[in-house]
Amino acid sequence: MHHRWMIINMAVFDLDKANEILQSGFAPWVLDLGLSVEAVSEKSATLLMPYSDRIRRSGDIVCGQSIMALVDTAAVFAVIAAIGRLRPLTTVDQSCHFLKPGLKVDHLAAAHVMRLGRNMAFARVDVYPVGNQDTPVAAAQVACALLPE
Repeated sequence: MHHRWMIINMAVFDLDKANEILQSGFAPWVLDLGLSVEAVSEKSATLLMPYSDRIRRSGDIVCGQSIMALVDTAAVFAVIAAIGRLRPLTTVDQSCHFLKPGLKVDHLAAAHVMRLGRNMAFARVDVYPVGNQDTPVAAAQVACALLPE
């Protein structure tokens, strides 16, 4: 079964196209996070997750589940950027280290593809609070299987 986002014309993969894919190809609960693609380049993507009460847990800390969804989504866009076109793919492994609490601010996920093979892609994703890119909140590695087209 093909997802709706797999049929978007990918003549140019830019921010507009990336945000179109985000809106049309991801689950409604992921869209509820309010994510936006802020940058794409050859092997990288940066996504923004705005802070809201919907991702807050006790102590005004951003819940880990929302950070994991941000990481996964950013990795998908970095892989699409590395391939240079939209291709069916799925996350098969995600390892995330939470380095400090995500506090009551927006967060950026900077994803970069470390290796792109024929059937697999591997990305590193660092999550930072907006305004403080010195110390990440989380560091993750994501493996994606590239599915048959």
